Amino acid sequence: MVGSADTGSGKTLAFGLPVLNGILALGDRANRDTRRLSALILSPTRELAMQVSQHLTAAAKHTDIKVVPVVGGISLQKQQRLLSYKPDVVRLNCPGGSAPHSPPCPNAARW
Repeated sequence: MVGSADTGSGKTLAFGLPVLNGILALGDRANRDTRRLSALILSPTRELAMQVSQHLTAAAKHTDIKVVPVVGGISLQKQQRLLSYKPDVVRLNCPGGSAPHSPPCPNAARW
């Protein structure tokens, strides 16, 4: 999906709320050990990835949905720790600022 609108118009929640709703609709979420990644969201910049992660985390506040950013500028160890929590949504920035261990965006589906 590609969206263009003024700042503050609700673009993040326009795609984010259906993603969160879909994750909640998946059913039994009690066992985090058996959970799988439900959404991979790509963004063009690190700053946008962090911003959207914050907005989705706030929107999912009263749920058990975990959202994590995987971006350049954060240590590899911290990102590995965040991914070890088995998040439901991963926000990956690309192309230029991708984390050193992440695949290039065209191949992100391999993840």
